[in-house]
Amino acid sequence: KRQQYAMESKRILENWLLVNFSHPYPTQEEYVILSQQTGLSKKQISMWFKNYRRRKLI
Repeated sequence: KRQQYAMESKRILENWLLVNFSHPYPTQEEYVILSQQTGLSKKQISMWFKNYRRRKLI
C-alpha cells in the first residue's frame, strides 16, 4: 500500500538529499536523526530514499 508522507517530512528528507547529493545514502546516525525530525521509522525513511533515488536520480 502506498503511503503519503507529510509535507514537512518530505521537505526534511529532500533537504537532506540536497546537502548530501554526492552521496545520497544516510549513515545509521543520520537515520536516527531523520527519524526524530520526521516521525518516520528507519524502514520508512530507507524506502523513501530508495524510491527517490530510483525515480529522480537515475
